[in-house]
Amino acid sequence: MDSTEHSSNKILNAFKVRNPFEFNDIFIYLFILTLVAVLFICFVIAPSLADVKGFSICVGQEEIFSLDYSSGKYEISNDYLDNIIVDENNSTITIFFDDESNFNLVEYNVKEKWVKMLDSACSKSKDCVYEPKISNNGMIYCAPHDLKILPIAEFSPTPPVIGGGL
Repeated sequence: MDSTEHSSNKILNAFKVRNPFEFNDIFIYLFILTLVAVLFICFVIAPSLADVKGFSICVGQEEIFSLDYSSGKYEISNDYLDNIIVDENNSTITIFFDDESNFNLVEYNVKEKWVKMLDSACSKSKDCVYEPKISNNGMIYCAPHDLKILPIAEFSPTPPVIGGGL
């Protein structure tokens, strides 16, 4: 047995008998656990507690419609004035977006402040219609029309994409 083999056996034996929870290792484990907890709070809990001011509808990167919860007023992009029909009643606001042969029907509940896709002329499966309603976080995405419904909040990180037939 040469000296190289002998020294590598010593190192291997030292690792075999080493305790996995030595004093210095505990600090590393606590640091990693703290880091995971902070990231979870920043990216999961904090956005859901953000004060939502309204919601917007975007096609591609362009915002075509937005509604402010506090005033109840909405804005339609000048380029889409002929494509959007808004129907208001006591408890809901219905937004009909028609772009050539494509359409999306969106409902906003005034009292409970949530938004839902009611109907769409997209794929046969209509994934966007079956996505859950959104209130203070999340996003509804209609992939064939590249239409997104997003809450507008004080703190608004990129919301997770749910469904959308991707």
